[in-house]
Amino acid sequence: YEATKTLVVDLLSAGSSVGVDAAALSAGWLFFAACVSGAVGSFVVTPVERVKCVMQASSGGAIESPEGEPEGEPEGERGTFLAASPPVSSSQPSYSNGSSSSEQQQQQQQQQQQQVVRFSSPLDCVREIVRIDGWGGLMTRGLGPTLLREVPAYGFYFLAYESTKDALLALLQQQNPAAAAAWWVPMLGGAAAGVASW
Repeated sequence: YEATKTLVVDLLSAGSSVGVDAAALSAGWLFFAACVSGAVGSFVVTPVERVKCVMQASSGGAIESPEGEPEGEPEGERGTFLAASPPVSSSQPSYSNGSSSSEQQQQQQQQQQQQVVRFSSPLDCVREIVRIDGWGGLMTRGLGPTLLREVPAYGFYFLAYESTKDALLALLQQQNPAAAAAWWVPMLGGAAAGVASW
């Protein structure tokens, strides 16, 4: 955020004969700098969240035992994750050699079992995602929703932080012009920012 704010100040100063101070940036420019920071941060957050979501989805808390009874996952058991392919519906007509519905269900279960990808760690999960979806799948799958969440959240967060901090500093200087910034000013700014972004 600070680097983006500095870049905005440099760009505005280059087009003006008078230097622009970072403290004098308008709310619009602060919001813009924060949104750019959110967009840049989304490229880091997206692959991490993809791995997290895949691992969460794969550790459903119960696995099927060979007898079909759900049981807790034993210690050291590897997580599983289904590859992204549509499930075969049992209501679809069969054009095969006239096999019965129970045989079709067994075939569907075998196909689904073949689609299971196993991993034991986040690094193993990354390898499987890259193997199945490629690097683009790891880096950009889910990027759109992440951008929609992070960009405005960063904008509101830092705008609320800067506005609260500036208002508190102005209030302190009205009471005592020689007073230094109190330690609680950034803390209250951060609290206001958290409320604004969530």
